Amino acid sequence: EVLLMWKYEAQKAVKEREFDQRQAEMAEMATSHTNAEEVAEALQAAKAAWHAELALAQETHEAEMEENRHREEAALTAERGFLFEEKRALQEMEDQLAEAAAASDEFEANQD
Repeated sequence: EVLLMWKYEAQKAVKEREFDQRQAEMAEMATSHTNAEEVAEALQAAKAAWHAELALAQETHEAEMEENRHREEAALTAERGFLFEEKRALQEMEDQLAEAAAASDEFEANQD
C-alpha cells in the first residue's frame, strides 16, 4: 500500500512538473505573441489536460488500492480456511488420542 502511495505521489509530481512546463511555455508564448486570447485558450487547454491526467492518475491509484485490498482479503480468507482445516485435523487427532487413552484404560482395567 505504501508503494502504491509512492507511485501515485511520483506520478502526481511528474504531472505537476509537466503542467509547470506547459505554463512556462504558455508564458513564453504570451511574451512572443500579441494575441492574448490565443494564449489564454492554450493555457486553459493545458490546464484542462493537466486536470484530466491528474484525475486519471487518481482513478488508477484508487483502482490499484482496491485491487490490492481484494487480494489481501482473498489471502486472509484462504488463511482462515487453512487454519480451520488445521483446527479440524487437530481435533480429530485429539479425539483419536482420547479414544486410544480410553481403550488403554479399558485394557488395563481388564488386565487387573
